[in-house]
Amino acid sequence: MSKENKPSKPILSHAYILSDDTIISAQDIAKKGVLTPMSKAADATEQVNAPNQFNTTGTFKRTKSYDEVPPPYDPEILAKFLEIDEIHFSCSKVKITDAIGRDFKIGALQDQYSNLLLDLDSVEEETLKEEKLLIWDFIMNCNERDGFIGTWTQGGLDFESVGWGAIEVVRSFDKKVRKINHIQASRIQVLEGGVGFVEKRNDGTTVYYQNFGRKVVSTTRKDFFGNAEDFDIIRDKSWDKSEWNLRDWETFQPTNSLEKSASELLFFPKFHPKSVYYGIPDYIPAVGYILANVNIRDYLLQYFDHNAVPQYAVIVKGADLDENVKNTIMSYFSREVKGNAHKTLVIPIPAVGEIDVIFEKLDNSFESGNSDATRIENQKSIMIAHGVNPAIIGIADSAELGSGKGKSQMENYRERIVVPYQRRFSKEMNDLFRKGLGTSHVGIKFDPLSIEERSVLLDEDTEAMRNGLLTPNEVRERNSLGSPIEGGDRYFLMTSSGPIFLDEFEEMTGIETTEDVEKVVDEEADPLPDEIEESNDVEGDDEPV
Repeated sequence: MSKENKPSKPILSHAYILSDDTIISAQDIAKKGVLTPMSKAADATEQVNAPNQFNTTGTFKRTKSYDEVPPPYDPEILAKFLEIDEIHFSCSKVKITDAIGRDFKIGALQDQYSNLLLDLDSVEEETLKEEKLLIWDFIMNCNERDGFIGTWTQGGLDFESVGWGAIEVVRSFDKKVRKINHIQASRIQVLEGGVGFVEKRNDGTTVYYQNFGRKVVSTTRKDFFGNAEDFDIIRDKSWDKSEWNLRDWETFQPTNSLEKSASELLFFPKFHPKSVYYGIPDYIPAVGYILANVNIRDYLLQYFDHNAVPQYAVIVKGADLDENVKNTIMSYFSREVKGNAHKTLVIPIPAVGEIDVIFEKLDNSFESGNSDATRIENQKSIMIAHGVNPAIIGIADSAELGSGKGKSQMENYRERIVVPYQRRFSKEMNDLFRKGLGTSHVGIKFDPLSIEERSVLLDEDTEAMRNGLLTPNEVRERNSLGSPIEGGDRYFLMTSSGPIFLDEFEEMTGIETTEDVEKVVDEEADPLPDEIEESNDVEGDDEPV
């Protein structure tokens, strides 16, 4: 037998068929250091568990006078989480929508500021009307593209997903606010000391902003260090006691040019002890669960995209796994297996001697039940971090139907999430009106109630009105039923004989309950005259008839 016809020395080759139909052989691993499926999984786990995996912001450059403070986590990465997990997106969206996306009204402020500064009882109705019109005109014209609530909703979604929101405030030559615009939170960085902000735009340029309120300051009031305080119509009484305090939008240095002056920024962070300048979103403790669900989703997509064919190890005994063999196997898995899972693979290997080709599955058979259960548990953890229950984002839970548990959860969600958010955002908005428009008695109020809850409140207020605790106009105002009606400011008690106005009984004593009033009304409406009593006696009869 010639040398060429002698059987080759038995060798053992191995390779991996990956989910994208590529084959990585032992030679490839040795030459190129290619990751195998097992090493890929280990590397991914190591990245997820690595400390500060989102803090990739690095060191920010120094400006001429100020340092840019790095945020605790890279805001670009945080913003991307909205794109990869539907539960996180729904929780973030619904919290902001329920807080500031509901109906609102413009009315007299009763709890925003101290009564020592405001005496609403002494304010003329005409003053309240003028302030209402001023605020309403601003709301209708401050942003033609997104609108007032739309602009705040965009900032609110940043507030939930990144940890802070930012809204640009633009003043006109009369020092009053005219426009507002949403600024993407991931582009905003705080200047050291909280003296201002810088926006890093996509074209590489930077724009500086002042803190809201610092562009117009008081001429009569100064802080402990001798600096002019922000202008406030409540304390300064008149715009005549205000002056410009301008900074250049390119250098952030003081300037006298109004045209080159920096705009102001309303910056509202979500408080967290880890950050002084920035906020941290609620879902950060659940980031691992978000990534886990993303991996489960991608695995399922790959699994079914490849006709439910798992990853295989290819073992060839008696020959090297050359490029021709690799291409043959790759072609079979990519073209044939996806179209016909039962077709036979025939591999022509040009070699002498006995050659064995063995395919071994690397992973266990697919079990959808286990992955579904894992995803559901992960989703619960994400919702817990947000403070939201499944019903809030539209997930029906049959275990809660008819149990009253769902209603209790809704009440907790409203009291712990919606109402505090509404107080926070309404204060930010009313501060904008006060410092930017000069309003002091009127502000925005959000409705925290659902349709069902408003119906219950109306029933309770109606009952209170019937018992003399509320006037008809108070009920109309509390339930947004329209303008006051003439004669609707009188308290009354509803009796079986009709309404009795309390101001008609001011001089009467002994009336404490509705029953007392009804007794008096019955006595006045149905008297028993003496002549009727006397007519019951028949003259000349000793015995009663």
